Amino acid sequence: MAETGHSNQQVIVTKRRSSAGRVLTGVISWVAAAVEVLLAFRFGLLLLGANPEAGFVDVVYWASGPFMSPFDAVFGVTETRIGSVFEWSALLAIIVYAVVAWGLRTLVDGVTHTTIVEEVERVEREPSA
Repeated sequence: MAETGHSNQQVIVTKRRSSAGRVLTGVISWVAAAVEVLLAFRFGLLLLGANPEAGFVDVVYWASGPFMSPFDAVFGVTETRIGSVFEWSALLAIIVYAVVAWGLRTLVDGVTHTTIVEEVERVEREPSA
């Protein structure tokens, strides 16, 4: 069982995200998800014609109001005869917040990744007979 082989150098490049970067992208993801779920509830409640005087509905409208304010005048609302409202601006807000969150996570990933370059010796052995 003779071990013959040759060695050569190999460069291994790995990218790792710092723990601060992981925490920051996690926070961005959670906040974005919370805002988007809140806006989706708002959209659904308006679409189904929920009673705005009901406690839960009132809280959802109140909490989602600040997130909707930049989008209120973009589109009008479509009202139906049965009292439901299709709020186009809520759909736009959900899309915009998702894109902004994606952009922030991508930015954080780009800034917090560290590149590690390692030189290792690779030894290849011939299979024994």
